[in-house]
Amino acid sequence: LPVRVANQAQKATPMKPDSTCCSDWRRTRRSTAMKPPAITAPHTAGIWPVSLYGAVVTSFAAGCMRPQRRVHLTAAVALLCGTSLGYYLYRAYVINGIPASIIAWGSLVDWLALLLFISPVRTLIPHLHKQTSRLAVAVGLALGTFVAFGLGHGATCAITYYLFNWPEPIWRLLIPIIPVEFAVRSFIAVVIGSGVLSGLRAIGLVRPTYAAY
Repeated sequence: LPVRVANQAQKATPMKPDSTCCSDWRRTRRSTAMKPPAITAPHTAGIWPVSLYGAVVTSFAAGCMRPQRRVHLTAAVALLCGTSLGYYLYRAYVINGIPASIIAWGSLVDWLALLLFISPVRTLIPHLHKQTSRLAVAVGLALGTFVAFGLGHGATCAITYYLFNWPEPIWRLLIPIIPVEFAVRSFIAVVIGSGVLSGLRAIGLVRPTYAAY
């Protein structure tokens, strides 16, 4: 009976946590949370100025996709993204010694987006948005999303690679991940964008002068 009463008293009495242990755990958790995800996904490292810069580049790249030519803005965006991509590839190949084939596959979305941007595809995209065919609109949304985010991705990678210099195994790891990431992003853009464009056409609002829908 005394043993039973003692066990019940032990269960009913709450245990006081060790303040030293809790403080160490909080400190460890805080320091771990502050570290950028440079090992698992260095191309998306959470540095807010870099993320903001990438969003600005993406927005200006998307603004160049219109039927009316904007030569100066398009040339400025192409020069900025081309310079960033060139530095990114130069640092990987010349300074860090990454094999050329690994660099080509690892930066596939970057140089492919730049090539599409400086090609007639850039002016074709807004024409696709204006078509009545859902397939044409979907293709235009997917292409536009890929090109805009590809340019922003290349511009930010030039900075994050300078900071982290991820080695060849990380390059190999990112080769299948980044295209899947862009494919999912383009799919989401098609799903959301198709509904938005259909709704804008259905409600009959006055279109802005340079609206591409």
